[in-house]
Amino acid sequence: MRRLLLLIVATLAFTPAPSGAAQQNVKIGDACGPGPFFFCYSPQALKVSSGDPVTWTNNSITPLGHTITRCTPAACGGVGGGTGTGKWAGSGTIHQRQTYNNTFTGPGTYVYYCTIHGYAQMHGTITVLGSSPPPPPSSPVVSRLKLKKTGRRETVGFTLSVPATVKIVVRRAGKTYRTKTIAAHPGGNSTSFRTGRLKKGRYGVVLTPKGGRSVRGSFTV
Repeated sequence: MRRLLLLIVATLAFTPAPSGAAQQNVKIGDACGPGPFFFCYSPQALKVSSGDPVTWTNNSITPLGHTITRCTPAACGGVGGGTGTGKWAGSGTIHQRQTYNNTFTGPGTYVYYCTIHGYAQMHGTITVLGSSPPPPPSSPVVSRLKLKKTGRRETVGFTLSVPATVKIVVRRAGKTYRTKTIAAHPGGNSTSFRTGRLKKGRYGVVLTPKGGRSVRGSFTV
């Protein structure tokens, strides 16, 4: 049983950290507890980013060992395990010079203690910072609208800031003559429509990107 426990602890200790994660460390020591208490986790409170691995190293001389166990109100005098959303099984007993490793991903706080020496003497908190929410998508902006006659067609060229569906409407005197919708991409875009059956006169063109503002132009037949 002892060999199995050592194998599990060694495996946890040498699990590679995800790319971009920062290794965090907590020492378990003697003569460092709060007030009259002897044992402690140092630092007692640690802030980490989601995905950071945390390694506890037992530098204590006690032959009883220590545990890193998430609190419950019943075990910790009414103190719960914190707001952290991730699952955490805890370490079991680790003895002198042994290590225990856990990678936290769920944001929130994780309050833990030593089951051997009790919450009052040994407890700590891991605070996992949530990743920043992605910025809201930018509204599409149409610019550099150019209309050019090409034979019996009118070519519409424009620049778009972000991908969007763009609706193109040709109107005159309140009446719609042409409607076209295209999936436009960032940068330069071009499309065209027939003008052969349109009566002579000036027509308005309205380009409206989904989620953005309309841009207007005109051409003459």
